[in-house]
Amino acid sequence: MSRSHRVCILVLNGLPGSGKTTHARALIETCELRMPEWNCVGVCYDEILPKDVEKDLVTNCNSKGISKWKEYRQNIVLCVDNYIASFLGSAETRVPVDHIVTVQFNKSVAYPTKSAEILVIIIDDNMYFKGMRYEYFQLARKYQVAFAEVHFDCNVDVALSRNKERVEPVSSEVIIGMSAKFELPTKAEAWEKYSVTLGQGALKGNVSQIIELIQQALADPVKPIPEENLEEKVASRTVCSTSVIHQADQILRKLIAEKMSILRDSGANKAELKDHGGKLNTARSCILSDMKHGSLRIPVEMETSTAVADASKDRNSHLFVFIERIFTEKESGGVTKPTFTEALHETPGAECSTAQI
Repeated sequence: MSRSHRVCILVLNGLPGSGKTTHARALIETCELRMPEWNCVGVCYDEILPKDVEKDLVTNCNSKGISKWKEYRQNIVLCVDNYIASFLGSAETRVPVDHIVTVQFNKSVAYPTKSAEILVIIIDDNMYFKGMRYEYFQLARKYQVAFAEVHFDCNVDVALSRNKERVEPVSSEVIIGMSAKFELPTKAEAWEKYSVTLGQGALKGNVSQIIELIQQALADPVKPIPEENLEEKVASRTVCSTSVIHQADQILRKLIAEKMSILRDSGANKAELKDHGGKLNTARSCILSDMKHGSLRIPVEMETSTAVADASKDRNSHLFVFIERIFTEKESGGVTKPTFTEALHETPGAECSTAQI
């Protein structure tokens, strides 16, 4: 791997209409003029995942029960992985499973047109859950490159107004719901230390601030997790993984019992209890399946034995809070199959089955 070349993964996030794509284009244009040693490329999810394709994918699952929409998005991350590996001359280059995604990625993402030592990859998507952004931090850690985030703070009314001017507007309900669920970047999280929130200020001033953020991140690339004895590490992670799934199962069973108790107290009859209980257990099986297959990623800080131990007995534990959030979001989908826009913006890892609570 060439150490003379450096990379920064810059993740833009915010509501539809908050200015992400406008700033991405302005940043690329500005860097062409002011930063000759940089190659800036944009990875715009709206271009790589066209609306007509998206609509077909969101209502279908693969053989493992994972939504094809989520699988497509995971392949976009793999495409970025492949792109970085190629730039760095890494032997770890890998080709995404889905050839269609690769073709669409190559059509949308420009390859460097000049010889430069620094590559800035601008990820342009809503990225409203931390888990969506954390995938790119993990990629930065894999290659020991820089990682930074820019959140575009935008009033919902402004976002809705701008959205109406789009050729293909997003559902207003989706924007309002996304605003309520948005998990903002915070420097309290070590992996989000190079993050900045921008308001609706002057475009030129915002771009200058983003360039400064990138420079700070490049000076402090993500470090790898210290390697320990490989055999011990693999054995430890295997035991911990099994323990995480066990604790998650206990947490889900506890949550189901609580919800069934509330339903029973509300006067529901046996048929209603049986029907809802079945849906809750389907959701439980779905979440556990996603964890086992790796499509629902548990943050690294939750994989330690200390974090996992008796997590199901402590409602304030990180794992309990994490699992409860995933379960609650799945429940909030209602008793019917989700609409296209609702399913489109489900949380990562919550698309295991078309059956909804």
